[in-house]
Amino acid sequence: MKLKYIFLLLVILILISVIGCSSYKNNEKDHIAYISTNINSEYYNTFKDLDLGIIYDFNIKLPNADKSWVNIWVEGYSNGKQIKSSHLTEISCGLYLKKVEEGRFGLGIINPQTENELFFLYGPSVRNETVALRPGETKIIGVYRQGIDSIKNI
Repeated sequence: MKLKYIFLLLVILILISVIGCSSYKNNEKDHIAYISTNINSEYYNTFKDLDLGIIYDFNIKLPNADKSWVNIWVEGYSNGKQIKSSHLTEISCGLYLKKVEEGRFGLGIINPQTENELFFLYGPSVRNETVALRPGETKIIGVYRQGIDSIKNI
């Protein structure tokens, strides 16, 4: 069980290293996303204070958010072998109304020391905005979807 988390952490760290070592000053037309670690964020501190589990918090910038689509997923490994042939969890974002979009995304593991651990991703589309409604108007403000062996929030 512990090795699974070590390999998962290694995959995330390698991803961050590869993305983090690229030059940010390159032409933004050549890149669809810039990702950096958000060290000691309030999300991290909350997870630590409440002893909920593990969280990895990142900043993301989409320089061409109105023309691009980004897929982010988590793969799990145990003893060097992939746990599932499909992704443990995944999110997608892009095709925004604004040209440049910035926000946060991250990976969390609730109850990592148990067999009932829960993986989740959160992305830049999750906001604390006030939604105004007119009489008779309906708006979707959140979606919860559960499939076989997976839980996704959109």
